[in-house]
Amino acid sequence: LGGAAGFIIGGPVLGAIAAAAANYASKMEGDVSDVIQAVSKSSIQVFNYLANLDAKYEVLGKAKGSLDEALDKLKANPSVDPETVKKVETALANTKSKITEVNEEYD
Repeated sequence: LGGAAGFIIGGPVLGAIAAAAANYASKMEGDVSDVIQAVSKSSIQVFNYLANLDAKYEVLGKAKGSLDEALDKLKANPSVDPETVKKVETALANTKSKITEVNEEYD
Protein backbone atom coordinates (compact mmCIF):
# COMPACT_ATOMS: atom_id res chain seq x y z
CA LEU A 1 0.00 0.00 0.00
CA GLY A 2 2.79 2.40 0.92
CA GLY A 3 4.67 1.49 -2.24
CA ALA A 4 1.66 2.18 -4.44
CA ALA A 5 1.04 5.54 -2.81
CA GLY A 6 4.71 6.49 -3.04
CA PHE A 7 4.89 5.42 -6.68
CA ILE A 8 1.85 7.51 -7.59
CA ILE A 9 3.16 10.57 -5.77
CA GLY A 10 6.86 10.46 -6.56
CA GLY A 11 7.73 7.68 -8.96
CA PRO A 12 9.62 4.43 -8.51
CA VAL A 13 12.27 5.67 -6.03
CA LEU A 14 9.74 7.19 -3.64
CA GLY A 15 7.59 4.11 -4.15
CA ALA A 16 10.39 1.82 -2.98
CA ILE A 17 11.10 4.03 0.03
CA ALA A 18 7.42 4.23 0.99
CA ALA A 19 7.03 0.46 0.61
CA ALA A 20 9.96 -0.15 2.93
CA ALA A 21 8.61 2.35 5.46
CA ALA A 22 5.12 0.85 5.39
CA ASN A 23 6.56 -2.65 5.76
CA TYR A 24 8.64 -1.57 8.76
CA ALA A 25 5.67 0.22 10.37
CA SER A 26 3.40 -2.79 9.89
CA LYS A 27 5.85 -5.02 11.77
CA MET A 28 5.99 -2.74 14.81
CA GLU A 29 3.65 -3.02 17.80
CA GLY A 30 0.95 -0.40 18.26
CA ASP A 31 -1.83 1.49 16.59
CA VAL A 32 0.13 2.45 13.48
CA SER A 33 0.76 -1.18 12.55
CA ASP A 34 -2.89 -2.05 13.20
CA VAL A 35 -4.04 0.76 10.90
CA ILE A 36 -1.60 -0.20 8.14
CA GLN A 37 -2.60 -3.85 8.33
CA ALA A 38 -6.32 -3.00 8.28
CA VAL A 39 -5.94 -0.66 5.31
CA SER A 40 -3.83 -3.23 3.47
CA LYS A 41 -6.43 -5.97 4.03
CA SER A 42 -9.20 -3.66 2.84
CA SER A 43 -7.20 -2.72 -0.24
CA ILE A 44 -6.70 -6.38 -1.12
CA GLN A 45 -10.43 -7.06 -0.68
CA VAL A 46 -11.33 -4.14 -2.94
CA PHE A 47 -8.84 -5.33 -5.56
CA ASN A 48 -10.31 -8.86 -5.47
CA TYR A 49 -13.85 -7.49 -5.78
CA LEU A 50 -12.87 -5.40 -8.80
CA ALA A 51 -11.07 -8.36 -10.37
CA ASN A 52 -14.26 -10.43 -9.99
CA LEU A 53 -16.28 -7.67 -11.65
CA ASP A 54 -13.83 -7.57 -14.52
CA ALA A 55 -14.21 -11.31 -15.00
CA LYS A 56 -17.98 -10.83 -15.00
CA TYR A 57 -17.74 -8.18 -17.71
CA GLU A 58 -15.75 -10.52 -19.90
CA VAL A 59 -18.48 -13.12 -19.50
CA LEU A 60 -21.18 -10.59 -20.39
CA GLY A 61 -19.23 -9.41 -23.42
CA LYS A 62 -18.74 -12.96 -24.62
CA ALA A 63 -22.44 -13.69 -24.11
CA LYS A 64 -23.32 -10.63 -26.17
CA GLY A 65 -21.04 -11.82 -28.98
CA SER A 66 -22.52 -15.31 -28.89
CA LEU A 67 -26.02 -13.92 -29.19
CA ASP A 68 -24.98 -11.88 -32.24
CA GLU A 69 -23.48 -14.98 -33.86
CA ALA A 70 -26.63 -16.98 -33.20
CA LEU A 71 -28.77 -14.26 -34.79
CA ASP A 72 -26.52 -14.16 -37.85
CA LYS A 73 -26.84 -17.94 -38.25
CA LEU A 74 -30.61 -17.68 -37.90
CA LYS A 75 -30.76 -14.99 -40.59
CA ALA A 76 -28.60 -17.08 -42.91
CA ASN A 77 -31.03 -20.00 -42.72
CA PRO A 78 -33.45 -19.62 -45.68
CA SER A 79 -36.16 -21.80 -44.15
CA VAL A 80 -36.73 -19.52 -41.13
CA ASP A 81 -39.85 -17.38 -41.08
CA PRO A 82 -39.02 -13.62 -41.30
CA GLU A 83 -41.46 -12.91 -38.47
CA THR A 84 -39.49 -15.27 -36.23
CA VAL A 85 -36.28 -13.47 -37.11
CA LYS A 86 -37.89 -10.16 -36.22
CA LYS A 87 -39.01 -11.50 -32.82
CA VAL A 88 -35.53 -12.84 -32.11
CA GLU A 89 -33.98 -9.51 -33.12
CA THR A 90 -36.30 -7.69 -30.71
CA ALA A 91 -35.49 -10.07 -27.88
CA LEU A 92 -31.77 -9.80 -28.64
CA ALA A 93 -31.94 -5.99 -28.63
CA ASN A 94 -33.62 -6.09 -25.21
CA THR A 95 -31.01 -8.51 -23.89
CA LYS A 96 -28.13 -6.39 -25.22
CA SER A 97 -29.71 -3.35 -23.62
CA LYS A 98 -29.81 -5.10 -20.24
CA ILE A 99 -26.20 -6.26 -20.60
CA THR A 100 -25.11 -2.69 -21.36
CA GLU A 101 -27.16 -1.44 -18.42
CA VAL A 102 -25.49 -3.90 -16.05
CA ASN A 103 -22.04 -2.97 -17.37
CA GLU A 104 -22.72 0.74 -16.87
CA GLU A 105 -24.22 0.20 -13.42
CA TYR A 106 -21.17 -1.65 -12.09
CA ASP A 107 -18.51 0.22 -14.04
